[in-house]
Parts: sequence; C-alpha cells; structure tokens
Amino acid sequence: MPDLMIKLTADWARRIAQPGRHPPAELAKVLDTFKATLGPPTGTDGETSRYCRVEAADPEHLTALQRSLERLDGVEAAYVKPADEAP
Repeated sequence: MPDLMIKLTADWARRIAQPGRHPPAELAKVLDTFKATLGPPTGTDGETSRYCRVEAADPEHLTALQRSLERLDGVEAAYVKPADEAP
C-alpha cells in the first residue's frame, strides 16, 4: 500500500512535536474531513523531524487528501510514496 508523506514547515513541525500539542486547526480539519490520522515525525531532529506519515481511512481518496494537504500554508510538500515492490 502506498504511503502519503508530508513535509511540514519548521513552525508546524515544532507545534506537533511537543507533548500534548495538537495539529494546527487547518491541518486537523483536513485530517477530519478524510478520516485520516497524522503519524509522529519520522525523525527526532533536523530535516527528518519535519516529515510525517498520514494514514488515510480510505486509500481510494489518497490523491484528494494529498491535494488538500498541499494547499495548507504549513505543509511544504505532500506526496504519495509508492508501495515497496518485491524484486
């Protein structure tokens, strides 16, 4: 199954990385609309701490979710990473 990844601005990444913090309202609204969840940052420092996986409830809406996320000011990039294939 392909993964939807997003790269957040440094400000948004700091906001979601803090314990007990919630995603910015704009991001939360898009996630709620698509019944998606935001995973933790892929790393703990530097550039990797700005990347997160987004889990979509309905994989058929992955492209629409990606496009909605790309429009947010705090999202620098949103892309669908193809599923790993066996050789």
